Amino acid sequence: MKIQVLSIKPIGQQVKDYLKQQGETIVSKDPDFRIVAYYDKILTKDQLRVPTINLHPGYLPYNRGVHTHIWPLIDGTPAGVTIHYVNEQVDKGEVIAQKEVKVYPTDIASDLEERINKEMFKLFIDVWPKIKMGKIESKPQIGKGTYHWKKEITSFQEFDKETIYRLRACTFKDRSYGYFVDKGNKYYVGVKFFKQADIDNYNKKGVRR
Repeated sequence: MKIQVLSIKPIGQQVKDYLKQQGETIVSKDPDFRIVAYYDKILTKDQLRVPTINLHPGYLPYNRGVHTHIWPLIDGTPAGVTIHYVNEQVDKGEVIAQKEVKVYPTDIASDLEERINKEMFKLFIDVWPKIKMGKIESKPQIGKGTYHWKKEITSFQEFDKETIYRLRACTFKDRSYGYFVDKGNKYYVGVKFFKQADIDNYNKKGVRR
């Protein structure tokens, strides 16, 4: 089968390598089947003439859109991975398979992102043989869920100075005495600072979130 993989993240290469091992042919045009994983463009009607699935880093119908590994940390929505067929509505196609991913009280964004990516690839290699053979049933998404736009990321990035001052006062090089309580357990948290140049240099690398 000729398969096109559209992705801007390392998982795209993982998917390609796996498919090659299974004897599939990876193509850049005229595919028989298409797989999308962390892709930053909406597919055209012409592209959707080809059967297409999306490896979505969210537990649909929650967290459609972008920054899916961030919102569960902010609003407590379920984190997870979903493989679904792609239609003309963003992240609303029928679900092939999905798995919820646990969120721990000490997770930071990169922790959850890494766990989600790992589970996504595992789910894909589990269901791909069934998808290829046409032996898997999809089901409509249930519930309204949530959707997030790229611009929403700025809504929580700026902190009040009082919180930062308190964290500074509690943080030492090797420890911190600042804490929060979750389900009866105490977790200590400190603060780390970055220069604007650090952020600018990181963004120049073209890393997408």
